[in-house]
Amino acid sequence: MQISIVLPIYKVEKYLEECLNSIKNQNFQDFEAIMVDDGSPDNSAQICQKFSAEDSRFKYVHQENQGVSVARNTGLKYAQGKYIYFMDPDDTFSPDFLQAMYDEAEKTGVDMVVNPVVYTNLADKTLLPLSKTTPGIYEASLQNYFSEGYLWFKLYRKELLDRADVSFLKGCHFREDELFGMMLYPYCRSYAIIRQGWYHYRQHGESALARAERNKKLYAESIVVSLPVIFEFFYKRQLFDYFPLALNLLPYPHGWYSVLDYWRLIQEISRKYKLTEWKNYLHPYLQAAVKPQSFPLFLFRMMKLYGKGRLKQIRKQMISVKMRKNYKLVRILGITLLEKGDREYKNKKIA
Repeated sequence: MQISIVLPIYKVEKYLEECLNSIKNQNFQDFEAIMVDDGSPDNSAQICQKFSAEDSRFKYVHQENQGVSVARNTGLKYAQGKYIYFMDPDDTFSPDFLQAMYDEAEKTGVDMVVNPVVYTNLADKTLLPLSKTTPGIYEASLQNYFSEGYLWFKLYRKELLDRADVSFLKGCHFREDELFGMMLYPYCRSYAIIRQGWYHYRQHGESALARAERNKKLYAESIVVSLPVIFEFFYKRQLFDYFPLALNLLPYPHGWYSVLDYWRLIQEISRKYKLTEWKNYLHPYLQAAVKPQSFPLFLFRMMKLYGKGRLKQIRKQMISVKMRKNYKLVRILGITLLEKGDREYKNKKIA
């Protein structure tokens, strides 16, 4: 068996058959598809059982609902392939996608193959902008770290996963894939980037990104769980040189459901792990966030960074009201400016 495809399945009956057919129709045929039914309450189980009955390469596994991380860990236990590929069960890919990745892995001997041709809307082929998309072979160093944590455009050599001895974090509902990639990366020797075929990442109301936007508190709780894990992971394994990778999981204020709670989290993490010593690796917004400071001063600094020319107007409004009585107003104003500033930064970076 050359490639084991791991699919965590939960409430995807609308898209699952199309996904499984896109696997079945791959030019590359030496695979197994491990379909882990995470206690899905819809008809996903019946679809999986149909495929497993018709094709022995499709293997159905059922477990009680424990979340996507546990489902992926379960899939890894059953995986027998030389390579591991994690796919989302509501997505599809072109027939040549796996073949291209496999050929590159075999030809170059790299631990990971990245194929960043990802469309979010197949009808008009909206390409997902991903960093470092230049094809080639890269040493797995801090300078070459491929920061996007998505799993579904990467093929992993099974030896890499065994060497790293890592698993997905139970109870982490968002960015668990990025956390997994960060723990894996120090054990990766090299990786290749290719651009052949395409992956169709389907965005809909139940996708992870949509749920994160809809429930920022749950998203925040996931980050609170994962942050100490990645910092402790690098400390306990004495991977001190890779500590800057952990900083990629630090959230930004506008992605948090409460600016005050965000400030408390960052201050606590910063004190425990002395983040100010790593400030050169941080975005300017995060450099300001990790400084020891009071909440009003933090909010002021954030507004200055994000708001730029509107600083005088904000200062006037802040001085003219009492913080406690008008906290909601200040918070809304701050969040608006944070979002505006981050958009400006991203646009500048893309340009």
